[in-house]
Amino acid sequence: MKDTSSAFVALLEKTTDFDKDERYMATSDLCNELQKDVEIGPDLERKICAAVLKQLDDKSNDVQSIAVKCLGILVTKVQEKQVSDICEKLCDLILNGKQELRDIYSIGLKTILTDVSTKTGASVSTTLCGRLLIGIVQYSDQSVKSDTLDILTELLKRFGHDFSGEHVSIMDILLKELNDDRAFVRKRVTSCLGALGVVATDALLHRLVEHLLADVKQASSSDSSEVRTLIQTIGTLSRTVGHRLGRHLSTIVPLFLTFCGSPDDESMQNDTANELRENCFQGLEAFVTRCHTEIAPHTTDILSVAIAFSKYDPNYMYGDDDDDTMDNDDGGDDDAYSDDGDNDYSDDDDASWKVRRAALRVVSAIIGTRQELLELIYNQYSETLIGRFKEREESVRIDVFGVVSDLLRATVLLQPATDKSVKRPVLTRQRSCVDQLHSRVGTIIAAANKQLGPKTSVSTRCAVLSMLRELANVEEGRLGPYLDALVPNVFKALQDRNSSLKLDAILFLRLLMTTHDASHFQKHLPTIVPLVAENAKEDWYKIVAKALQLIGAIVQVVRPSPAMTPLSPNLVTFVQPLYNALLPRLQAYDIDQEIKDNAIASMGLLLATLGDHLTSELPVVLPLIQERVQNEITRIAAIKALGIIARSPLKLDLTNVLVDVITTLAQMMRQQSRTLKQTALDTLIALATSRGAEVSLPILCDTVREAAGLISDSDLQLSTLALTFVLRTVQASPSVAQDAALLTKALPNALALAASALLQGQTLDALFAFLGHLVSVHGFDQLFNELYTTPRPDATKHALHNVARCVAAICAKAPVQSQKKAFDLFVQDIGGTDVSQTHVALFCLGEFGRHTNVASFGDVRALILGCFQTGKASEEVKHAAAFALGSVCVGNMSVYLPTILDELSKDSGVHVYLLLSALKEVLSTKNTDVVNQYVSAVLPVLNKHCESDEEGVRNMVAECLGKLALLNPGLILPSVTQFCNANASVKTRWTAVTCMKYCMACSPDGEPMRHLTVQPIVNALQDENMGVRRAALLTFNSAAHHQAAFLKPHVRDSIVPLLLQTMDIKLERVVDLGPFKHKVDDGLVLRKGAYGCLDTLLDTLPTEVDVNAFAPYLIKGLQDHDDVQTSSHLILAKLTTVAPGTVLNNLDALCAPLDKTLNRRPKDTEVSSEVERINDVIRSALRAVDAVSSIRDADVNPKWKALMDRIKKTESLSVMLEAISIERGVSLEV
Repeated sequence: MKDTSSAFVALLEKTTDFDKDERYMATSDLCNELQKDVEIGPDLERKICAAVLKQLDDKSNDVQSIAVKCLGILVTKVQEKQVSDICEKLCDLILNGKQELRDIYSIGLKTILTDVSTKTGASVSTTLCGRLLIGIVQYSDQSVKSDTLDILTELLKRFGHDFSGEHVSIMDILLKELNDDRAFVRKRVTSCLGALGVVATDALLHRLVEHLLADVKQASSSDSSEVRTLIQTIGTLSRTVGHRLGRHLSTIVPLFLTFCGSPDDESMQNDTANELRENCFQGLEAFVTRCHTEIAPHTTDILSVAIAFSKYDPNYMYGDDDDDTMDNDDGGDDDAYSDDGDNDYSDDDDASWKVRRAALRVVSAIIGTRQELLELIYNQYSETLIGRFKEREESVRIDVFGVVSDLLRATVLLQPATDKSVKRPVLTRQRSCVDQLHSRVGTIIAAANKQLGPKTSVSTRCAVLSMLRELANVEEGRLGPYLDALVPNVFKALQDRNSSLKLDAILFLRLLMTTHDASHFQKHLPTIVPLVAENAKEDWYKIVAKALQLIGAIVQVVRPSPAMTPLSPNLVTFVQPLYNALLPRLQAYDIDQEIKDNAIASMGLLLATLGDHLTSELPVVLPLIQERVQNEITRIAAIKALGIIARSPLKLDLTNVLVDVITTLAQMMRQQSRTLKQTALDTLIALATSRGAEVSLPILCDTVREAAGLISDSDLQLSTLALTFVLRTVQASPSVAQDAALLTKALPNALALAASALLQGQTLDALFAFLGHLVSVHGFDQLFNELYTTPRPDATKHALHNVARCVAAICAKAPVQSQKKAFDLFVQDIGGTDVSQTHVALFCLGEFGRHTNVASFGDVRALILGCFQTGKASEEVKHAAAFALGSVCVGNMSVYLPTILDELSKDSGVHVYLLLSALKEVLSTKNTDVVNQYVSAVLPVLNKHCESDEEGVRNMVAECLGKLALLNPGLILPSVTQFCNANASVKTRWTAVTCMKYCMACSPDGEPMRHLTVQPIVNALQDENMGVRRAALLTFNSAAHHQAAFLKPHVRDSIVPLLLQTMDIKLERVVDLGPFKHKVDDGLVLRKGAYGCLDTLLDTLPTEVDVNAFAPYLIKGLQDHDDVQTSSHLILAKLTTVAPGTVLNNLDALCAPLDKTLNRRPKDTEVSSEVERINDVIRSALRAVDAVSSIRDADVNPKWKALMDRIKKTESLSVMLEAISIERGVSLEV
């Protein structure tokens, strides 16, 4: 400690040295010492503070600068009292010190505000604020006013919440200062008010805005500096607290639009008016982005004004000549390309470009937040935006291309549903937007092409190429007629010396080649191939990597289909140059990972597509790819390339690498990497299919043995690939089927997999194919016995069902006599006493009968129906019997369906549920033509049981009616709709509404939807019976998920208000259980259903939900039962993207219920399941918290900031939140 003090004392002495270099070095050393973990006493603290403050008066600028830096470090080391003294001293110096040093004092104080700890800063902020206000009020000096206002702004930004008692005084003083005659003062006051608005309470902010608006209305002249200042202040507030001004938008927006005026008003064509307009547009942009609901009535007016001002350029006349400046440019000297600033008009005194740029940003904000206006934008304003491609100011021109790119990107989101999203509705508006775009493609490309010439600046050309990529994404291969005009400028960009431009050109050209027909590019290959080969030699790794990818696209242009033979002589000439461009990059070791991967992938594609013209190069290339398989970094790409080559129809000679590759891939089955095993198996399948017969039996058997280890239910995808590989190997080399590798490894694992409850989908199909093929090799009896007779006492219903499916699959491949033998065994076991074997036999009989007509084998109707008898069988056997009866009926409809219907007609209720289950299996068949013949016979039987007392029976009737409705909607749905009427019984209404739920599974334009209306569902949501309401909620949820377009016209006005009413239903009653009483809420299930419906609507029809009306119900839901809370958390997370402004407006109210949930702690007496349930609710709340935290400006709210601080200080919550944030980050990247 003593040594440390001595060191500081020595440095302090040197800070007063006459030599400025000595003083500088002493202060610098003092900074370094303070940064160490040292303790300094109170006396030394005062001496150091005094010395550093004195250095601020030093004559040397260097010493002053290092002293300012030292202040920032010092305030983190000394006590609060010293920090307060330093701040007070600096305030005095700013107010009363030397004028020439005032800037240094100001910088020093700002440095302290930046570096001081939160706790210390909070303690000194009130005093500091008072001193600054004195400076603002009592001092008229220009520099004093300027510095004190700047410092107060910084103070409010960082510590504004800590001196809330001073906010009213600050506001009153600042409002007076807005009337100052000096523009620089008014500008700083405006910034300071913007910072105050962030930390002010809602009431104070409301008062501030009302005062500003009142002053604007009382102003004598709209052109006065006073009015402009007021408008700029409101604009600043809109940018800092946009979402909190929602209640004032009905006044502010018309005001802003009025002060924007008309672009043709010559009296406003000056810098002052331009600044005012820019401020108005910036404010409007903030409102559009942050006040989604409140701004809705004004968006069309804002859009109209913004588009008008996007072409506001009073000092420049655009003529037709501007459109042609680059039309006939031959490019000149290539070395002259990309000289920034060429062909750009510039006028340093003209600030109108700022107005145009601000207006364009408003348009971009509307495009990003108002998809419902896209059609309007295309219809009325797209031509104007395209016309602005000729904008003279480069920064504005780039923004124009950015706005059009945003428009195209939004249109991609509205493209008709693809196979990946067939559940999404295709709305007429979406189609109209795409059609509008199609009609303007020629205009867009013609205008963009004029800005793509070599005389245009690099930034503009990059923006054009970026926009054209978005256009190509939307048009999906329909740009063919325009490519001949477009590609010459793209080729010039490929020759440019600017790397960014080259990269954009490569990306665009590759996108064109992969989405358009090859014939459009074949005539350009003489130009493309040399250019790409040259780019593959570039120095920047990104260009090289993308050029190598482009070569892969060129290969598919040269020969779109590998089977296309022969290749024309003019195309053959390009094969060798492409190979020569790839080979050096394939051979190199010390290159970037992306280059390695792309070189391998493109070489594999080149060989697979054009390998018949590279036969002499195969001995060189294939060993190189094989070598890359051994490398841990490149092996995935190399394995994929080998797979592509193996699948090539050219049947290339792989003899010199085949055995080594298969051996290497077999060894990879033991690696930990799942991706590696998956890729290796995929390539092995290709090699076994195309070259399996050429590989020796021992190697194949060893590979099968390794692959067999992956056949298990722990990873079904790998199991699918492994089963497929073993099957292809056996097909290529039948001798493998007799080897121990298959008999002792692959087959036992496959049989064990057959008894897995997890088995499904592609894995099940692969297992069917594998076992079916083995029937012809090993015979039926052995496989049948292994599958059917093996005891499985602990197997679940799903596991036994999967075994039955496999038994049916091998029965289908067996001869008739073997099928008869199996059938007899099923019948024998069904009539036996072993319950477990009866269970299996019924499933097997059902699956066998589903695909085979068993009439010739015998009649099993009585046998199966006998299993329904009470007391003779377990419930599992009864349900298996129902499945067997329905499944056998599918393959033997004419015999078994009348039996089912007869039994249903005469059965009084004991076996109705089982018979309906059998009927459901029949109606689920894909053989709809056969079922249609029996619809008229089935319908009366189902109608008879609509009134059943058992809910399970009614639910089964509803499901059967729903399946019938999908087959014959014209006959079924009118009667179902009639059953929904109020005069029908409660049970009938429940059944009819539930039936509609199953009808929603059809496609959006399916036949059933033409016979349905929304009204029955709406009526059911208001039904007096709670059970019918619950059924209506489930039906509505299904409709919202599958048939959004069907509901859309009724959601806002009819359905959402009913859902909100349902959220208020609370039907609590007390159940007396003797020793204690239990409270039951019969309304919980309805509330949970209503929140679930709204959650679905936010996914499918977010624009139809009145989020502001729902906000109070969301807050209620966050305080409800755990199930409702979980739904509310999901909804809150979605609202952060759908309506972030509404979330921010209600953030104060949201904090309390979220905080209460996060503070829940399980009791010591609670069981583990209850503890886990509480933890699940807490995790759900944290997901909502994480989503809200991603909203811009959320951390400005003091209550939210306090909640986040409490979470971070609680170890268990902070760990969970960090994991959730990482999970969200990963999902976004994916």
